[in-house]
Amino acid sequence: MKRIAVLLAAALGVTVLCSACSNGKRPSAPSSATVYKVGMVCNMAVNDQSFNQSAWSGLQALHRLAPSFQVGYLIGGTTSVVDDRGCFDRFAQSGYDLVWGMSFLMKDSIVSAAQAYPYVHFALVDESVPNAPANLTCLTFRSQEAAFLVGYIAALKTGSGEVGFVGGVRGAAIDQFEYGFRAGVAYGAKQKGKRVEMDVQYADSFTDSDLGRRIAKGMYDEGCDIIFAAAGNVGKGVIDQAKQSGKLAEGVDLNQSYLAPDNVLTSALKNVGDAMSNLSQNIRSGENDSGKTIEYGLKEDAVGIPYTDQAVQMCGEDVLEETKVVQNSIIQGTVVPPATASDFNHFMSSM
Repeated sequence: MKRIAVLLAAALGVTVLCSACSNGKRPSAPSSATVYKVGMVCNMAVNDQSFNQSAWSGLQALHRLAPSFQVGYLIGGTTSVVDDRGCFDRFAQSGYDLVWGMSFLMKDSIVSAAQAYPYVHFALVDESVPNAPANLTCLTFRSQEAAFLVGYIAALKTGSGEVGFVGGVRGAAIDQFEYGFRAGVAYGAKQKGKRVEMDVQYADSFTDSDLGRRIAKGMYDEGCDIIFAAAGNVGKGVIDQAKQSGKLAEGVDLNQSYLAPDNVLTSALKNVGDAMSNLSQNIRSGENDSGKTIEYGLKEDAVGIPYTDQAVQMCGEDVLEETKVVQNSIIQGTVVPPATASDFNHFMSSM
């Protein structure tokens, strides 16, 4: 059995457990009423400068706000369901009250864990589970709404008339980004009477930044001047290549402009950390979210784009003002960004 190293003092309530997870340990009783332990299982480093970093920052902020929340994370396998299940086991057997799974790829393993540990509450991000166990809550986002906005901006800002999308691993969560982005590009191009071509490629990875650089270089060399990546650490490779090629990229999950202030045009924000913090508090207080899917979007201020000085510098105040009009149309329901291929085809035929 691999050793587990506690890197931050448990007295601080922030525990980092690093291992390939294993089970075989007798379950502990759930934690006391005065302490509520929240765990997070992710399939790559928490300092990924994207999705996991946002999530972990949210749980850390929750602990600072309410120290009775003790938080920790485990890193499972990037490809192995067995590794993910081992992490869920480890948390459940260590007396955690609530355990988050941070990927749609963990669906099967978290459902299995929820069935095995009915006294522990589990929560899954970016995937819904029909007929979910009573102790499993799903958190999803209308990420297509943010992706639509960055696509709209790309259409307005492209000089070459060619833009690109790089996805990580295909799945419903990434479909939202792809089809929302493509629809936003088409909407902006039609509005401005422009012709904008689209290149879509998948890395089949969320971790390989070198692959992201190679894909981006090919796209830039073929004429794309803006690439939106929804691909974890692969996306960081895209941003790195944007700097090397003197082109533009669009970030995801966090405001990634700090990675390349002169090359990141905007970012599709997904405030997963805030949403997890809020839902963790709701679950602890006994709100009836068990077995449900909770969905957040622009209306709930859970997704969007940054309206910062850097964004004004990169996009222009006029473009951001036009984007705000589109954002309000989405909130009001007069523009409905697509999340799937069939939704996208319907959107295009009705536009």
